Amino acid sequence: MDVVESPSERSEVLFYSAASRPEDEAARQNAVLTSGALRCRGDERLFALAQKAAATVGTSMAAISVIEGDAHHFLATAGFEGQNLPRSISLCAHTIQSAAGSLWISDLVADQRFAGNPLVLSAPYLRSYAGVAVRGPEGHRIGALCALDVETITIQSGRARSDLIGLAGAVEAILAAA
Repeated sequence: MDVVESPSERSEVLFYSAASRPEDEAARQNAVLTSGALRCRGDERLFALAQKAAATVGTSMAAISVIEGDAHHFLATAGFEGQNLPRSISLCAHTIQSAAGSLWISDLVADQRFAGNPLVLSAPYLRSYAGVAVRGPEGHRIGALCALDVETITIQSGRARSDLIGLAGAVEAILAAA
């Protein structure tokens, strides 16, 4: 667990924890490497799906990522230029570990699991996150499709959630054909 001091005037200390690794991490990692997903970086169809994800959820940003080893790789982004991140600060790594295979957080600052994350406390100062796991051909969660914003969002529509899940399915189809 890392400790990060809040940049606010408050003197509280905020915590965050990297996502745990799945029990089947070796098989999941093999699925990432054999899926061809990392070769899809820059695929225009993925950029279009990222743009649709942002529009569907009503956020200013979205991304399609793969979690490989200790890295979070952006395959496509909308609304920002994505650079690889350490897995230890990846919100999408939490998504692939969630029991439901999705993670919906309207205010990252108010959620003590993420309030101390460097992506929340410093640029890009994320405030909201909605993510759905992306599965490889063998069913392992290899990454995520997510919508992000620097403002709080509330996903009240069940349709927005189901549409994001549907977009993740379209991502899976593209990756499966790679």
